[in-house]
Amino acid sequence: MGTLGRRRVAPWAAAATAVLAWMLTATPAFAHARVTIRAHAPDGRVIEGASIATEHARATTDARGVAIIELPEGPARLEVTRLGFAPDTVDLAVTTDRDTTLDVTLLERPLPIQPIIVSTARVPRRLEEESERIEVLAGDDVSEKGQMHPGDIMTLLSEMSGVRAQPIASAAGGASLRIQGLRGHYAEILTDGLPLTGASAPELGLIQIVPIDLEQAEVVKGAATALYGPTALGGVLNLISRRPAAGHDQSLALINQTSRSGSDGAVWLARQRSERWGWTLLGGAHHQTRTDVDRDGWADLPGVTRGELRPRAFWHGDGGRSMMATVGMMAETRNGGATSTPPAGFPFHERIETQRADAGVIARWPFGDATVVAVRTSASGERRSHDADSPVAGDHYDELRHTLFTEATWSHARGRVVWLVGAALRDDAYRNAGLKGLDNENTVPALMAQATAMATSWLSATATERVDAHPRVGTIGSQRAAVLVHAGHTLEARLSAGAGFAVPTPFTEEAQSISLARLVPPSGLRTERGRSASLDVTGRAGALEVNGTLFGSTIDHAVLLDESPGQPAGAVALINAAGPTRTHGAELFAVYRREPIVATSTYAWLRASEVSPESGHREDAALLPRHTAALDVAWDEDESGTRVGFELFYIGRQVLQHDPERTESVPYATCGVLASQRIGRVTAYVNAENLGNVRQTRWAPFVLPAPGPGGRQTVDLWAPLEGRTFNAGAQLTFR
Repeated sequence: MGTLGRRRVAPWAAAATAVLAWMLTATPAFAHARVTIRAHAPDGRVIEGASIATEHARATTDARGVAIIELPEGPARLEVTRLGFAPDTVDLAVTTDRDTTLDVTLLERPLPIQPIIVSTARVPRRLEEESERIEVLAGDDVSEKGQMHPGDIMTLLSEMSGVRAQPIASAAGGASLRIQGLRGHYAEILTDGLPLTGASAPELGLIQIVPIDLEQAEVVKGAATALYGPTALGGVLNLISRRPAAGHDQSLALINQTSRSGSDGAVWLARQRSERWGWTLLGGAHHQTRTDVDRDGWADLPGVTRGELRPRAFWHGDGGRSMMATVGMMAETRNGGATSTPPAGFPFHERIETQRADAGVIARWPFGDATVVAVRTSASGERRSHDADSPVAGDHYDELRHTLFTEATWSHARGRVVWLVGAALRDDAYRNAGLKGLDNENTVPALMAQATAMATSWLSATATERVDAHPRVGTIGSQRAAVLVHAGHTLEARLSAGAGFAVPTPFTEEAQSISLARLVPPSGLRTERGRSASLDVTGRAGALEVNGTLFGSTIDHAVLLDESPGQPAGAVALINAAGPTRTHGAELFAVYRREPIVATSTYAWLRASEVSPESGHREDAALLPRHTAALDVAWDEDESGTRVGFELFYIGRQVLQHDPERTESVPYATCGVLASQRIGRVTAYVNAENLGNVRQTRWAPFVLPAPGPGGRQTVDLWAPLEGRTFNAGAQLTFR
C-alpha cells in the first residue's frame, strides 16, 4: 500500500517541484521591476497630484511627490503631467535585477486662460479693458449651476453679487430679477443682445430660461437706458449662448430628477461643419408635480410641464464677417394655488398656459481694420391663457404680447478713440380682450452715440447718449458715462453714472402677485426718471481677487401699487409715488483660486426707502434684505474628474407689507452640497439644497385667512417654501 501510494503521488510532486523551480529560477518575459518617480519643481517643491502614465500602468504622486509603479522588463516611456506645469516624457530601460528611481523636474506653465470678451456695453472688448463695470459669470460656474437647477437660471443668478432672483408670491411660482435692489420690472433680460423674451411679464420670463446652452452671463448695473432704452432703467442681464468649436465639437445631454417630483431632460447639440458654417440645437422637456409640502392646502411648488426647442446657425466669412440666426419655440402649462377649493371659493386654483415663438439675427461686417457695421433684429410673440377657479369675474382671460426690434450701428476706431453711432426701432404691444383698459402698443425709434477714449495706458473712459422718441411721453434723452483707471492687472477702479427713464405699464413687480382683474386700468401716470452712480475697485494678488462697490440710485415718480381703502371694493391702482425712491448700498466680492480649490464669498448691504401710498410717509422698501452674504467653496480636480462644492447663503431681515402677523421677516441661512464625478464621457452628480429644511411656513401660515387687497391670497414670500430638496442626474458629453 505504501509503495502504491508513493507511486501515485510522485508524478504530482515532481510536477509541482518543477513548476516551483521554474518560477524561482527562470527569468520570464512578464517579470516586473519597481520604478519610483519623484516629481518636483525647479525650486525643489514637491509636486503632489502629478499623473504618471505608461502603456502598462498609471499612478499619481502623493503628498511627498512620490509615485511607485510596476513595469515589465524592456523599454518604457513615462509621461508625467500636472495641471499648471509643462508635461515631461522620460524614456528608460527596465531591468528586473534592480529597482529604478527617477527624479522628474516639471516647469511651471501658466494655464491657457481664454480672455473673457464682453459685449453688453455695445463694442466687444476684453473684460479688463472695458470702462463699464460688467459682472460676468462664466465657465465652470455656469455648468455647476446648470446641474443644480437644469430647468431655470434662478440658481445661476445667486452667484452674482448685487443680483437677486426675487420670488413673487403668486400662484404661478414666479420670480423677478432685482439688480442692486431695484424692482424687477426695471431690468431688461436679453439673449445675445436680443430681447427674445419680449415684453413678457417679469414673473415668468426669468424662470423659463434653460442654462445648458449658456456660455456666460453679463450684468450691467444701474441706469442703462442709454444702452438699451427705457426697458433697462435698473440694469441689463445679457445671456451669451454657446458657440460650436471647430475641431472639437462637444454636445451635451442631461437628465435630472428631484426629491420633490421634478424631472428635467435637455440636450445641446453642436456641430462646426466647415470653417464658415456651424450650428447648435437646444431641446428640453421639464415636469414638476404640483406639491403641497406642508399640507396647508396651498401648492408650495406649482405644477409645471414645459418644452422648448431652439436651433441656431453660425456663419463666419472672410475679413471677420459673421452672422448668427436663431428661432425658438416654448410651450408651458402651470398649475398653482390651492390644491383644493374650499366651499367659500378662497383660495383658488390658477392655471396658466403659455406659448412663445421668436426669431433673431445678428450680423457684423468689418470694413478694413477700423470700421464695423452691425445689425441686430428680432421678433417675439407670446400667447398666455389665464384661468382661475375664482368667484370674481374677469379672472379668465387671454393675453397676447409681441416685441419687434431692429438696431443698426456703425463703429470706427480712430487713434485712441472708438466711435459708435446707431439707430434702433422697438415695438412692444399687449392685448387683453377680457380686461378693458390694459391694451397698449408703443413704437419707439431711437438714435444713439458712444465714444470710448483711451487717454493713456492706465486711463480710459466711455460716454453714451441715446434719444428715444416715445409716442406717449415725447422725446427723452438718456446718458451713461464710465471711467476706468488701472495699474496693470493688479488694481482697477471704475466710476459709472447714468440717467434714464421708464414708461409706466401695468406689469410692475407688485402687480404680478395679484389678479389683473382687480387692477384699476392705469391712467395719468407720469414718466419715471432714474439716476444712478457706482464706484467699483478691484484688487488682485496671486490667487486672490477682491472687489468692492459703493452704489446709489434715485427714481422719481416711481410707480407703486396703491392698496388704500379709497379704491373700489377689492381693487388696487397704480400711482406715482409722492417722493423719490432712494436706494444705496455696498457690495464685497472675493474669490480665491488655487487648483484644485476655488472659494467665492459675497456680502451686500442695502438700504432702500420710498413714500408709501397708504401712509404718505417715507418707509423702508419691502422684501429687500439689509444684509445678505454667501460662501461657495469648490474642490475640483480635473485629472480625476471629481468635483465637490459647498454653498452657504444668509438672508437678513426684510420689511413685510402684507403679513397680518409680522412687519419684519426672520433672518435665515441655507446651505447645500453638490458632488459630481466624471466617468469617461458621463458626469454623474448629486445635489442637496437647503439642508436645514428652512421653510417660511415654519414661522407663520402662508395663506391669508381672507382675501387681501387686489384679491391677494398669500402673505409676502420672503423664505423658501419647498424646504430641503435633493436632485441627482447625469450629463453626457459626446461628439
